[in-house]
Amino acid sequence: MNNTIEETRIEPSLRTRGAEAGSLGTVLYRTDAVRMAWESVIDRWLIEWGRSPGLVSQYGLVPATPDIVVLAVKVARACAEVGLAPPQRVLPDGEGGILFERGEGDVFEALSILADGRIELKSFKNSKLVSEGPLSLVESV
Repeated sequence: MNNTIEETRIEPSLRTRGAEAGSLGTVLYRTDAVRMAWESVIDRWLIEWGRSPGLVSQYGLVPATPDIVVLAVKVARACAEVGLAPPQRVLPDGEGGILFERGEGDVFEALSILADGRIELKSFKNSKLVSEGPLSLVESV
C-alpha cells in the first residue's frame, strides 16, 4: 500500500448504533443537491470558522481547533457521500466542538464533533432522548 497523496483515495462511511430510520445516521439519498447542501455547510461555516476563530470567540465561546474543523469537514463530506440529509443548523458547541442539527416533525437530531475528536449522534422524539451513540469516520484506501 502506497500512501502518497496522489494515490490515496478516501471512501468515508459513518457508522452508528441506534439511529432512527430517516435520521442523520441513515442513508437517505445520493443526489447532487444533497452534496451541494453539504458543500455549502463546509464553505459557509466550517471554512470560515477555521480561517477566523475570532468569529466564535468574540461571543465568549471556545472556537474549534483547526484539527476539529478539518474533522468536521471530513464528516460533512462523508455524510454527503453516503447521501445523508444535510443539517438545518451548524453551530459551535461553545467548548471547541461543532454541531450539525436537524429537526423534522417530532424528531430532532444532533451530530456532534466534540473538541476531543469524538463524534456522537443523539436523536430525540417528542423531546425525549431515543438513541445516542458514537460514530466513527472510516477512511480506507
